[in-house]
Amino acid sequence: MRALVTVTYPPDYGWLRHATKSIERYLTGFDRWFLWVPLPVDAGVSRLVGEYRGKIPLEVKWFPEWPGRGFCHHEWIIVGSDKLHDRKFQTFTTWDADMILTRPADAQEFFGAGGKPILPVRDIGPWAEPRLRRWHQAVKDAIGIYPETDGMGWLPLTYFRDTLHKAQELIQAHTGKTAEEYIRSCKNDFPQTFAEFNTLSYVAWRFHKDRYDFRQGMDPWGQRTICHFWSHGGLDTPLECYERPPSRRYTDVWTVNGKSYHYPREILADLGFL
Repeated sequence: MRALVTVTYPPDYGWLRHATKSIERYLTGFDRWFLWVPLPVDAGVSRLVGEYRGKIPLEVKWFPEWPGRGFCHHEWIIVGSDKLHDRKFQTFTTWDADMILTRPADAQEFFGAGGKPILPVRDIGPWAEPRLRRWHQAVKDAIGIYPETDGMGWLPLTYFRDTLHKAQELIQAHTGKTAEEYIRSCKNDFPQTFAEFNTLSYVAWRFHKDRYDFRQGMDPWGQRTICHFWSHGGLDTPLECYERPPSRRYTDVWTVNGKSYHYPREILADLGFL
């Protein structure tokens, strides 16, 4: 069974509303959507969940966030999904609160031939500028191996249950701490010293390569099927391009469903999510 996993926090609740509308309208094929929300219970999120009428069953998990370690806790929920969700779920697909689906899509679009999860990767060489090398060093610090590929590509990213387990084993073998203990001990503020997606994608590449459909580059599902915004920027910050090296942010035009846009608000308005 396939699980969709979202971990959010109060500053992203506005984005979560848009993401929920897009999932409700467009997304099918996952067996459960797990929405992790830190306590205390928020009335707006509770109302949003109560109004949800999507085809994917939604289960909210309110949780007591680690004090002062919120970002690290969110990383653990991703890495520890095999321990935190029922064993009947064999794959876990991460969907951030600032991701908006722009057309109908089925879960199968995120899996290749033979049900292999699609993972976008980039060779380290062209992308090894200093600001990215810190995430690669974080992988080495966690599992003791410097990665050959950059795995923080275009979300959603999907991992098998046993890939998560393998990553946890490697972290414990290298650091002497359980994966949960290690992630909790890492730096919580930017730049963090643990990188969940780079670590998991490299473990998949290194140890389970034949079980995944690795794709070079970004946005393997077609032009702006998913708009992954920058939640900290708000609705009126000019759209930015992350696809071409060197990966510096600069104003760009996004094409969604054949139309060009400069701001997130324009896209969300045309989709009817505002």
